[in-house]
Amino acid sequence: MKRCKKCLKFYSDDMQYCLKCGSRLQSIKTLNHVKKLNTLLGLALAFVVVFFCFMEFQSSRERKKNNELIEKYRPTVNDLEVVNWDEYSDYYTDYHTISGKVRNISDSKTISYYEVTVKFYDYNGDIVGSDYTNDNQEIGPGESREFEIMFENSSNYKEAEVFVSEVE
Repeated sequence: MKRCKKCLKFYSDDMQYCLKCGSRLQSIKTLNHVKKLNTLLGLALAFVVVFFCFMEFQSSRERKKNNELIEKYRPTVNDLEVVNWDEYSDYYTDYHTISGKVRNISDSKTISYYEVTVKFYDYNGDIVGSDYTNDNQEIGPGESREFEIMFENSSNYKEAEVFVSEVE
């Protein structure tokens, strides 16, 4: 038995062309084989798509997990505190010095670089200058390190603010 794939009309095996549309007839066995092949190809394609989606999902979960671990152990400015600081003027050189100490207050993070910044304010509360110092020696949990910042004396200077501005 043969069938026209356009009209879907059935014919005997001795016919070659459809009497309605003129298309070449195909054996029903061939049509079934093509259907099975198309079904298998569709299933294989679906499997490949599902597989790649699953792999991307797993990879995305791994990246997220790794990023969470990195963030958990990456130090922040909140892990380093200015413990104490003092300022004094050297009237012979006309420089002012702020010296102090920073301490790593985290339980598990090692700090490999930090910056301590000082902002200078005038009597109106406006910033009249700023400076910073940095260090790239490691500071383990609970450890401290001294710092010093020198700047020229200014008659506008009233007070200073000292803080940790960056850590790595």
